[in-house]
Amino acid sequence: MTSHHKKELNDFLVHTFHGILKVQEDSLRTGSYPDLSLSKMHIIEEICNREQSENNMSAIAESLDITVGTLTVAVESLVKKGYIRRIKSESDKRVVLITPTEKGLDANKEHEEFHKAMVTGAIEGLTEDELIIFTKGVKAVSNHFKKLKTEHNER
Repeated sequence: MTSHHKKELNDFLVHTFHGILKVQEDSLRTGSYPDLSLSKMHIIEEICNREQSENNMSAIAESLDITVGTLTVAVESLVKKGYIRRIKSESDKRVVLITPTEKGLDANKEHEEFHKAMVTGAIEGLTEDELIIFTKGVKAVSNHFKKLKTEHNER
């Protein structure tokens, strides 16, 4: 790969990553949930996509790769805004579980719809063969960054 190709790929990754974040932030700000930041929406998304029995603070923080302290601050805000609630575990009263409210479930559903539309738009016009190649390439990029994250976390 030439240095030109590497620069082109770097520009693509950087601009695409920032572009996706910007579009998501704009969608939240102008949509039904303007009081949610993207990071708080991703916390709601994580809570909604897990089994309730696994929704303790430590597990959620680990999955999001943030500290429990950072999550605690966000959870306080999301509880006050009515997106999530804390409940005691039935099996161990010392454990507090985080569950979405109806408002949280609705926000997550709207966010899922945004993701579906984003994917549909991204692959619109691709042939089946192009889609297979595109998916294979994106998986390779994703696996590379997962590997980097794992290596970084092991340090």
